[in-house]
This record gives sequence, structure tokens and C-alpha cells, in this order.
Amino acid sequence: MIRVGILDDHLLIIKGIEELIEDIENCLFTGGYRSIREAREALGNDQPDVLLLDINLPDGNGAEYCIELKRLYPDMKILALSSFDQSGYIRAVMRNGASGYLLKNTGPEELQLALEAVMAGNIFLQDEIKQKILDRSLGLTSTSEIIEPPTPREREVLQLIAEGYTSRKIAERLFISLKTVETHRSNLISKFQAGNMAELIHTAMASGMLD
Repeated sequence: MIRVGILDDHLLIIKGIEELIEDIENCLFTGGYRSIREAREALGNDQPDVLLLDINLPDGNGAEYCIELKRLYPDMKILALSSFDQSGYIRAVMRNGASGYLLKNTGPEELQLALEAVMAGNIFLQDEIKQKILDRSLGLTSTSEIIEPPTPREREVLQLIAEGYTSRKIAERLFISLKTVETHRSNLISKFQAGNMAELIHTAMASGMLD
């Protein structure tokens, strides 16, 4: 029996995944969490074998949280679950310990394959994800996949992160929502192809984008 949990801030996604899990033989849905805070409170008791982890969360970045998860639960497999298919997001979360990457449009058959693959100790990537990574490594990335430079607002957020501001303080200072700040953080990690915030800051400093 494979015990499966999901961390995603959208209730409809959680309910949809729960229904998919219930239809897969030898799988058990253990719980859904809508924030990192909820996951921290419940994972120790629920103990899923596999956690489906959203990248963009209201109180943190999924790729960064992946590091904490692997430290606390080294035997738990993590499958990143996202709407984003840019290679920067994929590389960041895989570098931090995820065993696979799924888009949210995945179907029950593919989800079952992914769960079985990671439980067997393998890496699982959808075919379209594999192709994007291959194209990028061969320099065949299409124009639509080329990562753009940070926007002016992202540069502001980046500077404040470097100065030690928390996401909540950045939101207050820039008069934007916490969710918007976390979206900017996720975009920055993707654009710089960083595995965590420390790597993001180091890369941004090396490129001269920080004062």
C-alpha cells in the first residue's frame, strides 16, 4: 500500500488528487495540506510514503521546503506537482531532493506510474518534461522557453531578500500581498535556476544584479 499526501494551496486540486488516489489500486490518501504550516503540523502523524508537493505556496517556496522535508523525512518520496513546466523550476526542486515532477494536468494512469516509479527508487519525469530538459541541454530551447531577465518588481523583491527581509515584511514594504511576494520568489528561483534562496542571492550577486 502506497500512502500518498498532497501539499497544494488549491482545495480543488487536493480534492481532485484525492479522487485519483482512491481509484488507484494499492494507494491510500493520507491527507491534504494547503500551506507549509499545515504540512509541518500534520506530516509527522500522517506519514505518507509519497508527498505531492506544489511549487508555489502561500507561505513559502516548495522547492526550498523540499530541503527541509528530505532532512526531516529522508525516506519519504517527493513528487513535485506544478502548473509550471519551465526547466528552472524543474531543476530547482529536483536538485533539492524531489524524485519526480508532474504537471497538474496529469491523469490517473500517469500518476500511478509516477508513484510506483518513485517508490521503486527511480526518478519519474513526464515525457514533455524530459523533452524540455533535453532541448535546453542541447541548446534547442524554443523562444517561449527562454527565461527572461527579472522584472523591475522582481528586482525590488530580490534586493529586499538580499537585505534579509522576510516575505511578510516585503509584502508590507511594497504594499503587495504575501502570495504575490511568494510568486516573485518562485519566478526568481526559476529565472536564476537556483536550488534555494542562498544560491539565488549568490548567483544574483555574481551577475551584478544586487547592490
